Amino acid sequence: MYVADDTATAGLGGVIKFTFDGTNWVRQYNVVATQSRSLAWDGTNLYAVTSGNTVLKILDGGSAAGSSSSVIYTGGTNTALRGIRYVPAAVPEPTTIAALGLGLVAAIKRRRR
Repeated sequence: MYVADDTATAGLGGVIKFTFDGTNWVRQYNVVATQSRSLAWDGTNLYAVTSGNTVLKILDGGSAAGSSSSVIYTGGTNTALRGIRYVPAAVPEPTTIAALGLGLVAAIKRRRR
């Protein structure tokens, strides 16, 4: 489990990884030490809104030293980023694509007549 923490105390804030040992949630390491307010996950990467008004793309490398992050967005003047959400792109069903394809073929045949 990942937690966003905007604590200003050195070594405490950031994006923190916890694991469950069967009884308790145990803090493992700071994935990113930058104070963070909100998290989203796309199945591969974490995204965090920082207290510095940026969005980070984060790759958890299995340890604090192995993890990396990069700024992918910086909020403009007089803006405050407060949250982030990952929304996957809509993928049409195969039957929808087939129906569109058949309609296109029918339209082409009709034009040729």
